[in-house]
This record gives sequence, structure tokens and C-alpha cells, in this order.
Amino acid sequence: MDNHDKESDMLKVLKEDWENIDAIAGTPQITQHEIHEQLHSYKLKRKRAFRKELYLFILTAIFILGLFITIIFKSRETILFIQVCACLIGPVIYLFLTKREGKVRL
Repeated sequence: MDNHDKESDMLKVLKEDWENIDAIAGTPQITQHEIHEQLHSYKLKRKRAFRKELYLFILTAIFILGLFITIIFKSRETILFIQVCACLIGPVIYLFLTKREGKVRL
């Protein structure tokens, strides 16, 4: 019986110590509402980043198209060179950008 009393006393002391540690740590519990807010802000950031990249892409495409049209009227050989380079380099750039996101879709 004496051994059993010692064990129960030790368990009681350990339990009290554990509760004291929990009280000191004060681990804040994240509510489901806070998780949804964080998820919403993350999605909003991703959407803004996507729009920014899309606008940059469109502006670059318009600039390149204007440059390309100007070159068409001046030199046919340059146009052919640009088309070949675009056909070779375009897929490589696409693979690089999709791998950066972690998903490759072909």
C-alpha cells in the first residue's frame, strides 16, 4: 500500500507541475475564425500577385507586338529569326515558370 500511495502522490505532483507549465506557457488557441481570416488574406495576396503578373505580361506582350510590327516592315529575316527563337525558348520558359510553382502541366 505504501508504494501505491507514493505513486499516487508522485502522479499528483507531476500533474500539478504539468498544469503549472501549461499556465506559464499560455499557448494561445487559434480559433477557426482566425484560420479562415488567415486563409482569406493569403488568397487575397495570391490574387493580387496574379493580377500584377498578368498586367505585366500584357504590357510586355503589347510592347513586343508593337516592336515586332515595326520590324516586319523593315526586315523579313529578323522576323524569321525572332519566330524561331520564340518557338525554341518559349516552352523552356514555360517549364521554368511552372516548376517554380511546383506543378508542371503539359
